[in-house]
Amino acid sequence: MRWVWRVAVLLTLVFMGLAGLGAAYERVESRRDLTAAPPPGRMIDVGGHRLHVWCVGQGKPVVVFDSGLGGTSFDWYPVLLGVAGFTTACAYDRAGMGYSDIGPSPRTSRRIAGELAELVRRSETKLPIILVGWSDGGLYARQYASEHESQIAGLVLVDSAHEDQAAKFAEAGFPTDLPAWGRFVSAAAAVGVMRLAGRPLGPQPQTEPEAVRRFVQATVYRPGRYDVMYDEGSHFSQTADEVRASRRVLSVPVVVLSSGRSPIPHITAPLQRDLLQLSARSCQIVAADSDHMILSRAPEAVVRATRVAIDAWRTESEPHCD
Repeated sequence: MRWVWRVAVLLTLVFMGLAGLGAAYERVESRRDLTAAPPPGRMIDVGGHRLHVWCVGQGKPVVVFDSGLGGTSFDWYPVLLGVAGFTTACAYDRAGMGYSDIGPSPRTSRRIAGELAELVRRSETKLPIILVGWSDGGLYARQYASEHESQIAGLVLVDSAHEDQAAKFAEAGFPTDLPAWGRFVSAAAAVGVMRLAGRPLGPQPQTEPEAVRRFVQATVYRPGRYDVMYDEGSHFSQTADEVRASRRVLSVPVVVLSSGRSPIPHITAPLQRDLLQLSARSCQIVAADSDHMILSRAPEAVVRATRVAIDAWRTESEPHCD
């Protein structure tokens, strides 16, 4: 049986050698991409790690955009252009996403909202801000609003996740746990597998708008990105509990922008309507021709929802979504 052990050892050495070569390849290519495409925005230290924030336009209130799971500031590019036409628009990368450094774990709503508060403070962003959150970013935006309401002028929830959605999905028989293979994706990325395959999880650089393509290419293969995606996703129940515990009626305008093409409207529609209870000054817009990917499918709807929230803040009135 000695030959079996020899084969096993040989295969192990070959695997380790290939992994080493792959890791070296990933480091070299990542460094090359980052050199060719440095961050377009500012890197702000929030207490031990830096977050990237990218602002365009001018005026107030400043609008701050937060993406969904695995998303970056570049997801918002078409929206930024639209909103920059009438005020300052800033999209940021959560810790570990885009150009931002990896932050401490667990990645839950309270930690993420706290880091955003530090980013706003240390970047000297003029207050109050309009906060726009898409998908899971909607939960983080709500946590921020509950804890820092005096700092916000309004809240826009773009097909936002809901604290009760996991339970509703489970009741309907849909899986809610992350796939077991998810924890191994970052290991594959670390040895260059994702880059060699040209198939990152999330945005495909070649399909992104040309103006941001090089930034996506420089950041989408980062191994740490996949660690953080798994961290955020695996702590969704804790995030939901934190958002649920902090939930209260806000005094600021809330605009709920919902997908008109949800594959499970009997579950998602009631959850979206429930978000209207977050403020007495609330209204809903439905992007009739869009699925969950409203940012790319109907960016004009996000721009409109943002303008509605700003108008309500400026006039100290209820938002008008009609």
